[in-house]
Amino acid sequence: MRLIKSRLFWVVIAVFVTASILHYSELVGVPGTVYPSLHFGFTRHSLDRILFFIAIIPATLLFRRKGAFITAFSALAVMLPRAILISPFPRDAIVETIAITAISLTAAWGIWGRAEEKDRTEAALAKLEESHQMLQHYVQSVKKNERRQTILNTISRILGESLELESIRT
Repeated sequence: MRLIKSRLFWVVIAVFVTASILHYSELVGVPGTVYPSLHFGFTRHSLDRILFFIAIIPATLLFRRKGAFITAFSALAVMLPRAILISPFPRDAIVETIAITAISLTAAWGIWGRAEEKDRTEAALAKLEESHQMLQHYVQSVKKNERRQTILNTISRILGESLELESIRT
């Protein structure tokens, strides 16, 4: 339920679906749709493949390692049929597809590594804060005990002086 409410999840889905539709736009038959690479004068679907990279990064931020692998291999599964069966240059298309997947996983690895380091740092800070609170509690206990000890010492000194005075009078 929490996942469905996440905006980042829907961004990942939207980018992935858009990339998939654009990657197969001429086959799907979406009217007026031209694959992104054609806008830049490329005859292959290079930029279309890069769009899948854009879907993998937010998936990594949202789901870390699992999100990166699922999205990257889903993108690979979507891109490979075009590269193998449809592309006029299958070898180039396969290399590009694998390169995009490898680059995506490498970038994702860096992202989830930093995220895990951040989690470890936050956990260490929380533990340090807990230790600090415990230390503050012990310091307060020691101060209370010191006050009690001072009061007891004062009382025993007064009682001791009063006993000496009585022995002097007799």
